Amino acid sequence: MMKKIIFICTGNTCRSSMAKVLAEKKLEQEGLADYWEVDSAGLAAISNQPANENAIMVMDELGIDLRKHKSKSIPKNIEDYDLILTMTKHHKQVLLDYFPVKEDNVFTVKEFASGNSLDIIDPFGSDKAIYRETAKELSEEIDKIIKKIKNFY
Repeated sequence: MMKKIIFICTGNTCRSSMAKVLAEKKLEQEGLADYWEVDSAGLAAISNQPANENAIMVMDELGIDLRKHKSKSIPKNIEDYDLILTMTKHHKQVLLDYFPVKEDNVFTVKEFASGNSLDIIDPFGSDKAIYRETAKELSEEIDKIIKKIKNFY
């Protein structure tokens, strides 16, 4: 049975959209794409917005296409996800306070990957260099996440 993972940020045009496509690529490289469905959403997303142009360009540099991405808000079936990963502690708290989620399925990216309480930096409104930093940070944390889910899920 396929497991479901979702990445959550604010607008679903930068961090969570990049995390989704990075995770999909890495799961495919690890031979796990048939076992995990990856999604993304935003707590304050305006539906059907494209990914941020800098996010698209930075993903292009990594050989990943983000052009087809369309933003969306938290899905009605959020409780069906096996793993819900937020970009910040605030995103996590909002999910726990206002959405039907199980507390043991919700973590910040860094909390799940590394056991620390730091947030993923928000590149919104920044230049491409900051988007590269965010993509690098996400990539490193997703590597840890995949290593962990290979062993435990």
